[in-house]
Amino acid sequence: MNDAFPEQPIAIVDIGSNSVRLVAYQRLSRALTPIFNEKAMCALGKGVVTSGRLAEDGVEKALKALRRFRALCQTMEISDITVIATAAARDAANGPTFLAAARAAIGQEISLLTGKREAELSALASCRRYTRRTAWSAILAVVRWSSSTLAAA
Repeated sequence: MNDAFPEQPIAIVDIGSNSVRLVAYQRLSRALTPIFNEKAMCALGKGVVTSGRLAEDGVEKALKALRRFRALCQTMEISDITVIATAAARDAANGPTFLAAARAAIGQEISLLTGKREAELSALASCRRYTRRTAWSAILAVVRWSSSTLAAA
């Protein structure tokens, strides 16, 4: 086995406004190979714009998914887990309370992304889905979407 590519898989957990996702990767070469991908639709951010709070049913669904993801990672023997949270947890009045419960559910620290970092990662993810020829269009679409969202706020 090449020491540059350890056998131990890694995982990313993304706590978003609409879903909570776990993706596990194996480092078989320079590129990571997805070996597991599960998404739970939680609607965590439903109503945050009007109420300023995370939806209680969404919080329960998200915590249930995070407990499941913790068990799945243990079963897959994954100890290298990165957990990120985005706009809903950042913008809601009850976001800090949710994040504390989420940390307990997943058993890991959670990085709360800034709006700027969230936008950068979204743009990067979008660009990776496109060829070089269409990458510029993807960046423009993200910028236009962000601008229209800000204008509507």
